[in-house]
Amino acid sequence: MSISLRWLCVGLLAVGMLRWTSAEAASSPQDICSDTHRWRQDQQTQRCLADSPTTASMLKCVNDEYVQLDAELTGLYSDWVHTLPHGQRRVFQAAQREWVRYRDAQFLAIDALHDQLDGTMYLPVRVMQRSSVLKGRLLDLCDLVRISN
Repeated sequence: MSISLRWLCVGLLAVGMLRWTSAEAASSPQDICSDTHRWRQDQQTQRCLADSPTTASMLKCVNDEYVQLDAELTGLYSDWVHTLPHGQRRVFQAAQREWVRYRDAQFLAIDALHDQLDGTMYLPVRVMQRSSVLKGRLLDLCDLVRISN
C-alpha cells in the first residue's frame, strides 16, 4: 500500500476518534451487551456500506463502527472492572493488559498482510478485520459481566 493511502486510513481513524462523544460512552453495560444493541450496530454498518458508492465512504462506515466498538470496549471494561473486589480486579487488569498486547500483535499481523495488497478496497477490509478483533473481546467481556452480576 502506498504511503499516501496509509495516511488516509490513519487520518480517517483519527477523525473518527475525535467524533466520539461522552454521550456514546454513557451506555450501560446491559445496553452494550444486549443482543439488540449488537444487531442494531451491525445493521447500521451494513446500511451505511450499502449506501456507500465509493471506497472512501465505505471506509468512513467501517471506521465509525471501529471507533464505536473501541469506545464501548473501553467503557465497558472500565465500568465493570471497578465493580470487582480488589483481588479479582488485579487479575482482570493483568488479563486486559495481556489482551492489549494480543490486540496490538493482531493489528500488526493484519497490517502486514494488507501492506502486501494493492487496491484501495483493502482499506475498509483492514478496518473491518481490526473491528473483528474488538468485537471478539467485547463479546468475551459481556460474558464476564453477565456471570459476575
